[in-house]
Amino acid sequence: MPKLCKDFCTAINNDKQMGFTYVELMVAALISIIVCSVLIQTYLIQKRSYHLIRGLAEIQENARVAYYLLKHDIQNAGYSGCSIKAAKLLSSKGWISFEPQQSLCVDNIPTRVKLLKAPDSDVISIQTIASPFINVTKAVAHHVNLAENVPYKTGDILWLTNCMQGELLQVQAVANTHRIITTQSLKDIYADGSQIGVWQHVFYFIGNTKRNTYDGKPVKALFRLNLAEPNTTPLEMIEGVEGMHVYYASPGSVFQKAEVITNWNKVTRVRIILLLNSLQPVFDKENIYTFDGQSYLAGDRFLHKEWIMIFKLHREGHE
Repeated sequence: MPKLCKDFCTAINNDKQMGFTYVELMVAALISIIVCSVLIQTYLIQKRSYHLIRGLAEIQENARVAYYLLKHDIQNAGYSGCSIKAAKLLSSKGWISFEPQQSLCVDNIPTRVKLLKAPDSDVISIQTIASPFINVTKAVAHHVNLAENVPYKTGDILWLTNCMQGELLQVQAVANTHRIITTQSLKDIYADGSQIGVWQHVFYFIGNTKRNTYDGKPVKALFRLNLAEPNTTPLEMIEGVEGMHVYYASPGSVFQKAEVITNWNKVTRVRIILLLNSLQPVFDKENIYTFDGQSYLAGDRFLHKEWIMIFKLHREGHE
């Protein structure tokens, strides 16, 4: 046989000997399946971790915003511009009222709140006098003269005080840059050195946004209503807040619900427990979460987390 043919046949036989056996192919396939399974499991774990971290970050951010909003209003509950602990509070007409030592009392909840409020959630009511504070040169009958330009508008409800007594009034018109006209006559005369500020009566509560999640469940949110703006509807502040429990305490006492408090004058601290959720699926199945000492089975795959906040009042007469 020619040498060229012998070399060709030898090469063919060598190629046949270099191929994979059936057992080698099965082992290689098994290893490939194991590697792919590990990669898929690693991907799924990383994906779940990402959604969990993102959901927790969103809850933390919403909790921080809620803390800022509630802190600003609650800590200033009862503030009146100057000390009137022994002052005479002149009565006001209609639904308008302001008693600094009763500034957290939850009663006469407006219909606008009742229509939206979640049935298993508390309401917190806060009254305070807010800026801008302006010095008054003289106030008598329907006229209030200010030491600065008028920053108020028609319809604003204001608190006028000389630190010995005070009363609420409503702006009927702005006469000029330094004078406002009131809707009703003042009950006393206020001399130079008196102050005037904006009355606020704020309600915080959990309500239905009338939106739904991906699986058709209602989205709840933290709402705020200021009665000083009677023509407005409650404002949605933070979505994904589904529960709120409010407790009150006086010095040396434990936190109690509003219906147990008999003397609001002694309340110096407020404890709020919020329940927030991620609004997006985080887990593969429903999980158990804790809210205000109770365990619940979530009806969804969201992350649910409680957030506890404690506020100390800055009201006059409290350390």
